[in-house]
Amino acid sequence: MVYTQSQWLLFFFLYCFLGWLWESCYVSVKKGEWINRGFLRGPIVPIYGFGAVIVLWLTLPVSSNLFLVFLLGMLGATALEYLTGAAMERQLHVRYWDYSSHRFNLKGYICPECSLAWGLFSVFLVKVLHPFVEQLVLQIPEVWADLLSLLCVIVFAADATRAFQSALDLKVLLEGIEEFQNLKEQIHRIEIELEHRRDRRYEKILQILRRNPSAVSVRFRESFEELRQMAVQRKKIRIKGGDSRLKKE
Repeated sequence: MVYTQSQWLLFFFLYCFLGWLWESCYVSVKKGEWINRGFLRGPIVPIYGFGAVIVLWLTLPVSSNLFLVFLLGMLGATALEYLTGAAMERQLHVRYWDYSSHRFNLKGYICPECSLAWGLFSVFLVKVLHPFVEQLVLQIPEVWADLLSLLCVIVFAADATRAFQSALDLKVLLEGIEEFQNLKEQIHRIEIELEHRRDRRYEKILQILRRNPSAVSVRFRESFEELRQMAVQRKKIRIKGGDSRLKKE
């Protein structure tokens, strides 16, 4: 079957919607609340649309061979998932799915379980779902199919532009937070160093007082006496600490 460009677009958007419906229902049941899944705000998940179209391109010529449908669909969809995940993380610094907890995953973008699921989905798509969707789309007059597909493209482009801008804003925000955290760590290290230097200076000052117990300051009498008491107390603490260590030994 040779489809027109408008029919391919309608297939794409229908599978985007069905993918969104599946993911939203699945995740909502797991979380116990309604969750609108996907990168976009509208009820579509583009990777399902692209995946379905790629699977159809690869498998329709061999649709009579279930093994080839499974194999080609699995390879095509897995390659799409890997490239999409890698590109999105490289551009946006965020993973919108992560299979790092799965065994034998490849950089968290793909894993054997999901690849097998794509293969099974390909068989289900070609043998069960697509004949129904194909019949539905082919019944639409060509003029209406052109108008409907054009309208879907416009809405999709507007939604994708807005979502991509929000993702870029998130990227900038994350970069700003990371820079702020790095700055806080640097400030903290500087504060520790200054505190250490100040303690060393105080200790040297107190040593002067301990070595000169008869010294006085007429001008700064009270402050000088407080420092003297501090020197005495710190000396007692050091002596007690030394005695404790000797007893342990």
